[in-house]
Amino acid sequence: MKKIITFLSSILLLIVVFSNKSCTKDKNDCFDCTDGPRDTLYIEKDFLDYWYAETGSWWIFKRTDTVGVDIYDTMTVKSHRREIDFMPGGLNAFEYIKMICLHSYPRFKGAMFNDILIQGREEGAAIAGNYIPLQGILAFKYPFKNDNESTTYELFTSFKTPFSILENVVKISHKYDSTFSCYLSNEVGFCKFEHSDSSVWELVDCNIIRTQ
Repeated sequence: MKKIITFLSSILLLIVVFSNKSCTKDKNDCFDCTDGPRDTLYIEKDFLDYWYAETGSWWIFKRTDTVGVDIYDTMTVKSHRREIDFMPGGLNAFEYIKMICLHSYPRFKGAMFNDILIQGREEGAAIAGNYIPLQGILAFKYPFKNDNESTTYELFTSFKTPFSILENVVKISHKYDSTFSCYLSNEVGFCKFEHSDSSVWELVDCNIIRTQ
């Protein structure tokens, strides 16, 4: 009986040793460890300036392709939150911002930007887009480079809108969805929307709140 107990104790000791070994390897290679993230990936401020606006911020867009009819839409940030998240089994924690926006004009096609998610990524990059539950993210990546398959970027150092002349504006289009393009400024965020039906919405006024 004593030999059996000794044998079982040895087996238990081996199990404990191998279990500890499996979670003491380099965090770069460990997908099963739960002792916290290797690093925290923050959103680049340069990228954040194109997107981020806090609760109470608003943009007013006017449809400029119509004649004799004035149509406006007010896009308002209803709520926002900024947090650090870490998924169990992952390598890194990441900063993310979620913005919920409302539109006053019910048929405003830019309403695809209702639930905006901004998230830090590796190597100083970031990602942003419309978060649609069960459908994933319509992703816009940073730095802006025309080196991926789905998105194209066109940069403007000076860009005129009814609101003002803006600097550092980027036009973002999707190669597989030619129905929609949006323009973002690092001064005020959204400043223009274009659609394949020739409808154009341009910024005429805004109030951007950024305390962080």
